[in-house]
Amino acid sequence: MAADTTEFTVRKRAPTLYGIIVFKLLKGAVFVAFAIAAWTLSDNNLLEELHKAMHVLKVHPGNKFFTHLAESLGSVT
Repeated sequence: MAADTTEFTVRKRAPTLYGIIVFKLLKGAVFVAFAIAAWTLSDNNLLEELHKAMHVLKVHPGNKFFTHLAESLGSVT
């Protein structure tokens, strides 16, 4: 009698697919975090919040980008 051997075929999973799934989940989590942060800051004075953030990040206030950003935030109602 021949031994009954059943061959199990191991299917290879797609590691790239898992990488894409993880990347998209992380990207979605970052956008949700930014949305929650923007919602919590919506009642605050945005110009004052920018100055606080610049102080914490130790960014020079004369920086052209941040000066333009402060001018833009000053007009937001």
